[in-house]
Amino acid sequence: MTKSLGMMLNDTINELESARIKMQNIADIENLRIEKENKKSLVDNIRHTIIRDIESGEVPVIKVTERNDASWIRRAFDAGDIADMVPHQHVWYTFVNWATNNDLIIDVTYHYQNDRKHATQVTVAPKIEMWG
Repeated sequence: MTKSLGMMLNDTINELESARIKMQNIADIENLRIEKENKKSLVDNIRHTIIRDIESGEVPVIKVTERNDASWIRRAFDAGDIADMVPHQHVWYTFVNWATNNDLIIDVTYHYQNDRKHATQVTVAPKIEMWG
């Protein structure tokens, strides 16, 4: 049986829609991969700065002024349960585990300039037993 022009056009439209959806999925996956790499790079830079500062006898204070990165750090730090988690929360948890394994405690606060929130500030403190 020969397909009508309407059926052939319908098949073509369905194939194009399927291809468009497939391409969008590929693009979405690539965007997620890039976003994850960006967060990993951000956290790795913070970790390397902490190591460098401590090894050179300084107290690490990392100011993050880029709005999206600063917001992600604050939200990742404050995530209390699964509903509060940010995309790629596991990148932050890996950083927290690294700090814990190195006897460090991470703190995230606001840095103020002229009484306005200017940046997110990441600091660390030694994890020591105060009440031995």
